[in-house]
Amino acid sequence: MVEEYDAKGFAWAVLEPKIMETLLSLDADLCSLAELDRHDEFAPKFEAVSYGSIWFKRPRQASLDGCSILYCKSKMDLIWFTWYCVD
Repeated sequence: MVEEYDAKGFAWAVLEPKIMETLLSLDADLCSLAELDRHDEFAPKFEAVSYGSIWFKRPRQASLDGCSILYCKSKMDLIWFTWYCVD
């Protein structure tokens, strides 16, 4: 029963539009998405709504997800970034 609910509620086809809708409704200058494992699919969609993004993969080899920072390109420019991994 729980697995069936999870399969419906957490399916990517269900989650993706909700994430985009929430992002757009917030009208945020900066936003961070944790545990994002589809940045390559999301990045063009962010770009289409004037957000730039950077992504850093979780340092664990078994994990495919990471964190993404989104920024509103009409309000700021990404000039430089670096990552610090704290174990």
